[in-house]
Amino acid sequence: SSVPTDLTVSSTDNVKGENRIKVLEDQIKLLKLEIGKRDTLLELNKKESEERIRKAEHTATEADKAKKVIEESAKLRMDLQTQEMNKIQSAISDQLREVTVRQQHLEDVNQKLREKADIAKLRLESFKYDPTRLS
Repeated sequence: SSVPTDLTVSSTDNVKGENRIKVLEDQIKLLKLEIGKRDTLLELNKKESEERIRKAEHTATEADKAKKVIEESAKLRMDLQTQEMNKIQSAISDQLREVTVRQQHLEDVNQKLREKADIAKLRLESFKYDPTRLS
């Protein structure tokens, strides 16, 4: 067997060192690939999250607009109902006034008729039949 010399040891060490460097370079390449994949996934997740946020904001904006439209519509309906009720109330008040005026008129006519009936009654009571007066 041969005894290793400085030349054979350094040559073997050199090959081992080169292999080690090659392995480390390969590991660095793999790590860089993994980092690239991770960065790509992070970017995709970021974009998806931003899109979900945009959609949620859009939905919230649309819901707010719809709420405002519904509130305005309800207010307009209430205003129209209030106007209609005011018209109805006014018409009822006018009819009630007409009925009151008519009732007062009828009471006045009734009072005059009673007075005339009382006069007629008094005349009839004071009337004396005289057959000679007619001939």
